[in-house]
Amino acid sequence: MNKKVRTSKFNICLPVGDQSGHWVIFNGANGAYALVNDSLGQLLDTADKNDRILPPMDEKTYHFLMQRGFLDYEGQEIERVTGICKKIHDCNCQNIIMSIVPTLACNFDCEYCFERVIRKEHPERLKAYMSRDMVDAIFRQMERFVAEGKSIKNFVFFGGEPFLPRNKEIVSYACDKCDKQQIPMSVITNGYYLDEYLDIISKYNFTAVKITIDGPKEVHDARRKPSGKNGSFDRIVENALRALETGKTVTFRTNVNRENSHVIPQMAAEYERLGLTQYPNFAYYFCATMDSFEREDNVFSNVSVMGQIGNCCSNYCYNSAYARIYRRLKPLMTEKKFMELRSEFCVAHSGKYTVDPFGNVYTCWDLMHKEEAIVAKVDVEKGEFIYNENFSTWNQRTVDKIKKCKNCKYMMFCGGGCAAQAIESKKDIYEAYCDSFPEIFNQVAVQIAREYLDK
Repeated sequence: MNKKVRTSKFNICLPVGDQSGHWVIFNGANGAYALVNDSLGQLLDTADKNDRILPPMDEKTYHFLMQRGFLDYEGQEIERVTGICKKIHDCNCQNIIMSIVPTLACNFDCEYCFERVIRKEHPERLKAYMSRDMVDAIFRQMERFVAEGKSIKNFVFFGGEPFLPRNKEIVSYACDKCDKQQIPMSVITNGYYLDEYLDIISKYNFTAVKITIDGPKEVHDARRKPSGKNGSFDRIVENALRALETGKTVTFRTNVNRENSHVIPQMAAEYERLGLTQYPNFAYYFCATMDSFEREDNVFSNVSVMGQIGNCCSNYCYNSAYARIYRRLKPLMTEKKFMELRSEFCVAHSGKYTVDPFGNVYTCWDLMHKEEAIVAKVDVEKGEFIYNENFSTWNQRTVDKIKKCKNCKYMMFCGGGCAAQAIESKKDIYEAYCDSFPEIFNQVAVQIAREYLDK
C-alpha cells in the first residue's frame, strides 16, 4: 500500500443506529456512498479523527475503499474537486431560467419581503410596469442563448405581484411568445388575483403555480394583508381551488418565523378541511424565512421547522431545505446511483436571469432592492443583455472559490450556501452560508438508511 494514500478528507461517516451497527459513508468530493458494517465504519471514522492516517486493512477492503474514493492520494483531492466543479458549472450554465417582473408593485405588504425596502427607500420604482418593447428585447436575448447552444428550461413570472390586474396584457403577451417557442412557464404569486388569470394559466403551459399561505385564516390574514383590505385567506383558497380544477399544479408555501411556527402541525388537517388535498395536483411545504430579513428574535431555522413537522422520510417533502437533500440522497439507496454534486448553491450562479421593468437584470431575485446585485442592463434596441462587472462575481461563485468551503466534507453536496444570505449577513458574496446544512444532511442520510434497512 502506498504511504501517500490516506482516507479522504471528504469522507462523512455516520452511524445509522440500528441493531446491527451499520454505518453510512459518503464522500463529499465524488458523491460516492456505502452502507458498511460497524468495524469498517469505526475504522474510517477513527482514521478521520487521526489525521486520516491509513489504518491496517485487508487487500479486499483497501481496493473497495480506493475504488469508491474513500481513500485517496494526499494532496490530489482539492485539485480534482476544482476540476469537477468547473465541469459541473459549465454544464449548468447551459440551462437557462428566465424570469420577468412585470412590476415591482404589490397589493400586499409582507414583513419579510424585499419589496418593503423598495417601498420605503425607492417608492418611485413601484410605479413602473414592463413594456412590450422590453419583453421583445428579453426574448431576443433568449434567442441568442439558444444560438449559443443553451436551453431555456422555464420562464417565470415574479414580482412584486406579477398577477396584478394591470399586468394581464403584458403577461398574456409574454405567454404567447413562450407558447410559440414551446417554453414552459410558472408563476410565483400571492394568489389574490389568480381568478383573473385562470384563462391564461389554462390556455398556456404553466407547469407550476406557487402561492404563499402563512397559516390558517386568522394567522394568514394578520400577516399577509392586501393594501386597504381586511384579509386574503378565503379569496386565495377559492382561487387555488379553481386553479386546481384546471389541472395545473398548485403549491402552497408557508413562510415560517417564530411568530407563526405554531401553525405547522395544524396545516395538513386545515388543507384537508378546505378540500385542497383531494386534488393530486396540490402540494404544500414549509420554509423558514431568510434570517437576514428578520428581527433577531423572530428567526426560526429550517431545523426547527422540521422539528415541528416530524422527522421521518415521508415528511421531508414538507420542508424545502430537507426535501432538496432527500431527493438527491434517496436514489443512492433505491437506484444505486452516485449523488448529484453541486458546484454552486443555486441557479443564481449559472443560468438564472430576472429582469425588472427598468431592464435591470439580476441573477438573484431576493436582492432586487440592491443596486449592487444588478448584473446587466437590457439594451432594448439591440435586444441583448449588456453585462457589468457584477456578472462574473455572481457567475463565478462556485464552492471551490469559497475559502471556508475548500476543506469542508459537504462542499459538493452543499454548494456554499445562499449568496443572498451571505451578502446580507456577512457583507461578502464569497463567504459561506452553512445554514445548518451538515446537521440537516446527517439527519436525512441516517433516516433514509434506517428506513432502507427496515424494508
